Amino acid sequence: MSDNKPISSGLLWGARLLLLIALAVSSYLLYHSLSGGGQLAGCGADSAFDCETVLTSKWSKVWEIPTSALAIAIYVITLGALNLVKRPNTTLAKLIAGVCAMSIIGSGVWFTYLQLVILKTICIWCMTAHVTGLIGSILILIAVPKPQRLLSLVGIMPVLAMLSIQINTRQITHTVQTIEPAAQSDAVTPTDTPQPADGQIRIGRNQVLLMGNRVAIDPHKHPVLGSPDAKEFLMYLFDYTCPHCRALHGNLKQAIKRYGDQLAIIALPMPLNSDCNPLVSKNEDRHQDACSLAILALAVYKTKHRQWYEFQEWLGKITPDLTTLRAKAVELSGSEEALDKIVSSLYMSDVCDCKSKNRKAEIVHTDQCTRKILKAAVYKMTYGTFIDFDTWLIETVPDAATARTKAIELFGSEEALDKAIADPWIAKEIQRDVKLYELSGGGVIPKLIGKNTLIAGRPGDVLDLYDLLEDELGLVPVDEPAGNQ
Repeated sequence: MSDNKPISSGLLWGARLLLLIALAVSSYLLYHSLSGGGQLAGCGADSAFDCETVLTSKWSKVWEIPTSALAIAIYVITLGALNLVKRPNTTLAKLIAGVCAMSIIGSGVWFTYLQLVILKTICIWCMTAHVTGLIGSILILIAVPKPQRLLSLVGIMPVLAMLSIQINTRQITHTVQTIEPAAQSDAVTPTDTPQPADGQIRIGRNQVLLMGNRVAIDPHKHPVLGSPDAKEFLMYLFDYTCPHCRALHGNLKQAIKRYGDQLAIIALPMPLNSDCNPLVSKNEDRHQDACSLAILALAVYKTKHRQWYEFQEWLGKITPDLTTLRAKAVELSGSEEALDKIVSSLYMSDVCDCKSKNRKAEIVHTDQCTRKILKAAVYKMTYGTFIDFDTWLIETVPDAATARTKAIELFGSEEALDKAIADPWIAKEIQRDVKLYELSGGGVIPKLIGKNTLIAGRPGDVLDLYDLLEDELGLVPVDEPAGNQ
């Protein structure tokens, strides 16, 4: 085909139609991106397509420019060139159309590969744009003369440049927001202390103020990873069915070991399911068990925490001898065999250094060590049971039925579990956590909320989390402890 040979009108109109479809879809995707996201039609719940994962990945942008904006630009240029190719002396227009077509083909192949191989999930809207753009561009290359077709290979260069930028761009997985402090009189509940009618917030003895003085919360009355008497606290809004939350959960536990009693995490389940969260307008399949898992976790926490709290109160009222202390531990565990099994599972070196400094102190030291071991055993069978159950939920990601079976084992009977679930505190706790989610602006989870800092999303890895905590909270790593006290 020579430069002067007319281009097939059928091929041109076919290419135009396909590129117009790709342009329309890309415009919809750009609107979605600029409007702050949301659910795309045909994606999410009741669909095989996970558009959210694709559109929030680092591959959805080139630097900070949405790829849909770049696509719109190249589709408009291509369509403009196609409108000129039927005119006299249109060599340049044919060349531009061919180069743009090659770029569209290269981009379509790249983004299709990303979805099928790297992300392993498909955005149906993205694929529609890629496929229609790719087929339309093939029609263009068939239509243009051979000299322009060969020169069109130059269109691969911008695709390679885009590919290089995307590969070398580190994905931003979280945002950090500084919260301006509010006056105490403007603090917003939920708090753990009944408030008087005068509008002045009353702070309880163990409460801490977070979210710019807008939330007063008692770490002793909520699930806590770490010490409830730590120096710094972060409220942690999460969902047991959220993959980013599960990844952050383990990193937070490593951070607590790194910073000791400087940091504790108030863990607040915030299910992304409309069954218990009215802020969720449409449920996704992956979050179908979110409410059930949160309820089970809170039931285990409330019951086991109460046992641990009552045990601590009992210790505060009397100073029991070893026989009395062991009898109390047997009572809580249900039998001597059960207690001995728990004691044997503990690493004694982590509980107590059982080597006395001299023979004269050996008996006293042994008694002290035995007391610590018994207290550690009681902790493990009470509050420690919740920590273990919480870890199991995060690591196993069970369905609701499997989690319930596990909880029945911990409670000893289905009746005991159902009684714990019926506690009104559980529903109120979830309502409180949903309110905190709304107060923090909604959007993505997990969320970490400190005194004047809000971290939305998951920091990349545990080292990123360490940097963030040290920069924002001024935490300093502590030496590895010789053993738990």
